[in-house]
Amino acid sequence: MSSILILAPVTEQNAGILNWGNPPLGPHRLASFLRARNHTVVVYDCNIHPKEDYDKLIRQPFDIVGISVLHDTLPLSLEKFIEIKKHQPPETLLVAGGAESTLNYQDIFDNAPVDIIVTGEGEIPLFKLAEKYPMENIEGIIHRRHGLAIDNNLLWKYYKDIDFTLLNLREYWKQNRIIDPVRAPLENQVRLVTSSHCVKNCSFCSVTQIHKASCGKVIPPAYLSQEQIEVLLDRITKQLPETNVVYFVEDSILPTPQRLDSFCAALKKFHPPLRYRVQTETDKIKGEETIKKLADAGVFHISFGVENCSPRIRRCMNKPQDEQKIEDIIIWCNKNKIIPYYLIILFSPESTIEDLIINYKTLSRWLTDDKVMVSVEPFMMPYRGAPIFNQDFEMGYNFIKLSNGKILKHPYIIYPKDPAVKQLTFDLRDRLPLYIKKMQEDEGHQHQSKDWTGKVIVKLLGNLLREGGYL
Repeated sequence: MSSILILAPVTEQNAGILNWGNPPLGPHRLASFLRARNHTVVVYDCNIHPKEDYDKLIRQPFDIVGISVLHDTLPLSLEKFIEIKKHQPPETLLVAGGAESTLNYQDIFDNAPVDIIVTGEGEIPLFKLAEKYPMENIEGIIHRRHGLAIDNNLLWKYYKDIDFTLLNLREYWKQNRIIDPVRAPLENQVRLVTSSHCVKNCSFCSVTQIHKASCGKVIPPAYLSQEQIEVLLDRITKQLPETNVVYFVEDSILPTPQRLDSFCAALKKFHPPLRYRVQTETDKIKGEETIKKLADAGVFHISFGVENCSPRIRRCMNKPQDEQKIEDIIIWCNKNKIIPYYLIILFSPESTIEDLIINYKTLSRWLTDDKVMVSVEPFMMPYRGAPIFNQDFEMGYNFIKLSNGKILKHPYIIYPKDPAVKQLTFDLRDRLPLYIKKMQEDEGHQHQSKDWTGKVIVKLLGNLLREGGYL
């Protein structure tokens, strides 16, 4: 026999101030069904039961606590789940039911410690939960089951059997030569990832949140050892001997200060013939010595997530960085024959005209000096799971009709709050395709590399700022 607490839809005030209406039938129907099958059920109805009863009930241990959630009551229901979790034993199942739970379960899982969503009628699912059926044998539920936390041993287990001949890399190399006949023939590139994830909390990034969402807590990154990286590089050179570039595409190849020397030792063993592209963060570069060690190991290209040229916007993105170090890295890389590649998100939701002017002037200087390559993402994308996704910003949506007749409402942009900046996003978005086409015609090619489009976007931004009288 299980003990169950069911909360009828919870509101900030009694629903019957002017008209008492009727009791919530659904929760009472559930309770009757479960009581008839020998389970103990208490129903709390905020319309008639005092808050003191609620405060006492949530401090009593129950096997199951369920809340019937409606669209209007969703925010308060989420708060109640958060509160109840603090007072119930760890083994208590928190269950959300009702229309909103069925149709909007993602928001409930994302924002509250709910274990199970009941879809549709709740009698049979709740009965089977009360009877402790295996979850896989219960129809009509979606249950949270945390993933296995990654560690160094597991990461190697996932990688150690990879066969690079089965990746169809030669087909990719062939297509790249067709698309970019100037640069592509110089490189036969293989991509590697030697760590599991990044734990930075950048406002715009959903990838950093994957393991936290999967496991229900922050998981330290796992990464391959020097010896394991050497095994993979050796396999690449034997299985695809024409390979001459390996691109380490993780957010940062330097998750810890101790990683630098072992990583470089692994790379140096296969250089030459191999050369390397890597990605890292400016704060992981402790000085020119870091750049020199990477260069000596065969690194010729480093991508950095600078994100924006305005220090204020970088702070808004939760990506503060040393302004002088950003400039110094360009000098250090040039001195050591490494190409620095800066990644920029141009329009942030918090951007002002002044921030855009800072970006235009800084990027124009960098590109004129031709000492750093720049990849420009014009607008901030609203990725579900990213910290910024649920913040108070307006989003733009594409409405995509699928082959089954359903319409997908797909967010594709977060608009800046500043009206003038928002208008500039519309202007740049609308004019960019034709502007790119004209630049291609002027330069006589069709290829669109990230660094090439970066230059085009910066030029168009300058034109728009001048047309608006801002420059």
